[in-house]
Amino acid sequence: MIHVIREEMAEARTALESAMAEARALAWNAFVPYPEALLGILDVSAGDHAAAADRLEHAFALGCQLRDCCWEGIAAAGLALLDDARGNTGAALDRFDDAIRRSRRESDAWLWAHAFVLDHACAFAVRHGLAQAATWVPDLEVLAARTMMSEFLARAYLHRRQLGDAGVVGAAELIAADVDDPALHRRIVAVAGRDVAADEAVARLRQIER
Repeated sequence: MIHVIREEMAEARTALESAMAEARALAWNAFVPYPEALLGILDVSAGDHAAAADRLEHAFALGCQLRDCCWEGIAAAGLALLDDARGNTGAALDRFDDAIRRSRRESDAWLWAHAFVLDHACAFAVRHGLAQAATWVPDLEVLAARTMMSEFLARAYLHRRQLGDAGVVGAAELIAADVDDPALHRRIVAVAGRDVAADEAVARLRQIER
């Protein structure tokens, strides 16, 4: 999971394939949907939609059979990403809504998995300009702040920036300072750079107008 979050795709695939092999060797079927769903998400990122569909549908079905809300939620979020990659925004929205409900269904649900699902849902909703972003982003922010998940709190602030809140990038930088995630830091630098470029463009325009 750490490699997935850090966007270290090759390392993530190696670790997850090893976990899958070990789980199957031990007949640990209750664990299989977790690495299988994450591998499906990697397949979506790699553009291998057929492999992604096979993995994610199997992980989702097995998660439902086990009634494990965490595995169901992660697999459903992966299926939402697949729908989005295939250009079916409506289906992806329904899937994300379902994934969020599933990942928090039980009182003892793994909150990290719920945050993982919410983060992907927020990114999707912000990217497509959907009204759900106005609910999902604050939900992620509150969850991450309450459970002290700095990674996801910084990500929530970056989503807020994309929704137009220009004052949160500094907070994201501060929160992420102790988070060992190069992908997160790259995102913050990219957002901060766009803000600086926009400010410079406005300043130049004002000089021209004078």
